Amino acid sequence: MIKAVFTDIDGTLKNSNREVSEYTRETLKRCKDEGLQVILVSGRSRENMLKFRKDLDVSDYIISSNGAEVYDAKTNKTIFSNPIDKNKVKILYDYVKENGFNIKFNYEDKLAINRAFYPDEKEYIKTDEEILDIIKNKEVVQCVIMNENIDKMKEFKRFFYANFKNQKIENESKKLTDETLPDPSTYYCDVINKGVSKGRAVEKLIKKLYDSTQEVVTIGDGENDISMFKTTGNSVAMGNASPYVKGFANYETKTNDDDGLAYMLNIILDKNN
Repeated sequence: MIKAVFTDIDGTLKNSNREVSEYTRETLKRCKDEGLQVILVSGRSRENMLKFRKDLDVSDYIISSNGAEVYDAKTNKTIFSNPIDKNKVKILYDYVKENGFNIKFNYEDKLAINRAFYPDEKEYIKTDEEILDIIKNKEVVQCVIMNENIDKMKEFKRFFYANFKNQKIENESKKLTDETLPDPSTYYCDVINKGVSKGRAVEKLIKKLYDSTQEVVTIGDGENDISMFKTTGNSVAMGNASPYVKGFANYETKTNDDDGLAYMLNIILDKNN
């Protein structure tokens, strides 16, 4: 019997319009009614995911910042956190200031940015003084670097690999590795510590909550979801995932625009019954 589904958000739970369909919402309610735990796993900040959790009424536990933090939303306690060295965060910030990049800092249950790309980000803008205080006094678990220019992003990656040995780029715009893809509105790179991944965070929760990896299913669409797929034999790639990502999953479902997550959740629920 499957007791929990660990699911990615963007490209998995949300469609290409960045929305959760009504059918998916209905299916998530069915999961709650029938006792199937749906746990959100994302590169997003904890603050962002808590809002998402409240809206969908799912996920007693949250895995945020690409696995850099595991949080118990029922008791409001952090189960696991792996913050980036403060000196390295300062180096990143100095670079983006000098070169005209945007940067997001994920820390505690908060999100801070130096400037906004989207209207709904304006509430998170912090002054230079506020950001320096965050870097000095808070535990930053992930930094997201953004720029509209692909060449500047490539230059950032060269700078990063030359100067950061204990951190890694865990997730990035697909166009940065496959230039045949359409141009996005902006390019990004998620920076976390080496040794951190969605998969390791999932493993920690499985050991805490369940008797076997066979009691859980992992679902996603991106390369940062591959580590999740490796935690269980019940791994599902979205139909919109790349062939490379699909190669690491045991099953494939429909695309995110065809409610692929809801389709798989209903199959699991029917089999559980």
